[in-house]
Amino acid sequence: MTNLNKMYDGVPNSPDTFLTSPLASGGNIMYVADSSVFGTLPNLAVLGSEANAETVLVKSKRSDGGLEVQRAIEGLAKKWDKTTVVARNFTNYDYRILKENIELLNNNKVDKATGKGLSTKDYTAAEQTKLKGIEENANKTEIINDLITGGIAKALSAEQGKVLFQYANEGKEKIANALIGKGVRNVSKDSSFSDLAKGVDKAASNYVRKLSEYKIKLQNEEDLKTFIQNNKGVTILPNMFNTSNVTNMRAMFKDCTSLTEVPLFNTSNVTNMSGMFYGCTSLTEVPLFNTSNVTNMNSMFRDCTSLTEVPLFNTFNVTSMNSMFGGCTNLNLDRMKEIGWENRFLETAPHYQEWKNK
Repeated sequence: MTNLNKMYDGVPNSPDTFLTSPLASGGNIMYVADSSVFGTLPNLAVLGSEANAETVLVKSKRSDGGLEVQRAIEGLAKKWDKTTVVARNFTNYDYRILKENIELLNNNKVDKATGKGLSTKDYTAAEQTKLKGIEENANKTEIINDLITGGIAKALSAEQGKVLFQYANEGKEKIANALIGKGVRNVSKDSSFSDLAKGVDKAASNYVRKLSEYKIKLQNEEDLKTFIQNNKGVTILPNMFNTSNVTNMRAMFKDCTSLTEVPLFNTSNVTNMSGMFYGCTSLTEVPLFNTSNVTNMNSMFRDCTSLTEVPLFNTFNVTSMNSMFGGCTNLNLDRMKEIGWENRFLETAPHYQEWKNK
């Protein structure tokens, strides 16, 4: 039987995820928001897109959620930032291996000669004598009916050859359907692998373009708030928002209970941050926002029970800070005082009096 190259499972619709931690050029442990998008491991994954993409082999999942990867299956091993998009896309590697396997099978198949057949006894006397001299079972080739068993004395049955080509056609159909789902036109199960590969490139380009359009769209507080409220289950937000024109972030992330950290938004024009993180019970890290124009911080971190400290914001123009740290039961007031927070803000914490009387 022909020894075929290793092929990896596809994932319907090529769902994507993103890095939750940076990946160094020499690193071989990758952390993502959702590892289920890679299907059954080991499997291939693509970091980034277009000419700068890198294909890696995801070998196994560790107990801490990290994924052991073999770098640069295609492309160059490079540093990838947190929030980089990762997906089980159909790659040039998939296409090349599938093509090589089909060629291997095609090159080793046996063609029937026209007008020939053993039942006609049209072989010569010399050939007959030679056949009689061969011992029983000498160089016997066993016809097998599976795609796993190997050995030099075994041959793939015609039925299993049909099965292999059926798998290839089913794979093409799944790839075509996934591309159609991504908005790529003029592809089908009858498309060549070359055309499907071009479709994959087009889908990747469309994704980058749509992401850029999305960044342009999210220019006001209503667009941003709608996006956040529709994605409350996210744990880490990617830095993809244009907030330069936003002036009001009131209750922007209210009740996003799975959110653990947020990127450093452009808040230079924001004046109202009241209730901004109200009820974000999993929030553990906050960047140093530009708050030079903020006047209202009422209930900004209300009930952020996982929060232990907050960087020292510019509070020169803040006039309202009622219950700013209300319900923040794990806030380290010693650390907050050391950072430089004034008592008028600290006294909004639930354990302020107990801390003050120590």
